[in-house]
Amino acid sequence: MANPETSAYRRDLLYRFLNVLKIHIDGEATTLLEAVNLYQREMRHTGRPINHPKLIGTTLLVKGLEYDHAVILDADALDAKELYVAMTRGSRSLTIIGSGRYLPAR
Repeated sequence: MANPETSAYRRDLLYRFLNVLKIHIDGEATTLLEAVNLYQREMRHTGRPINHPKLIGTTLLVKGLEYDHAVILDADALDAKELYVAMTRGSRSLTIIGSGRYLPAR
């Protein structure tokens, strides 16, 4: 039974670790290192699993991914490259929140 007073800080990493353990337990790899390498190889081909309907991430973490909706917070603090990455993540809608009406040119 789960302890209600604890929670995983990086749940995605916990699930990745559990998948590596499953690969090892199922006998697909003889060592944990082999299981990690096998899991990494599989993830390179299938991509990082996103199972959450709502996800918060930095521009570095969401680069290369697409979502239905994207919200950019504190947009005036981003440089041009980060802003480009953030603005191209939402396929259906984009909401930009900043301190002014216009974004400063940088």
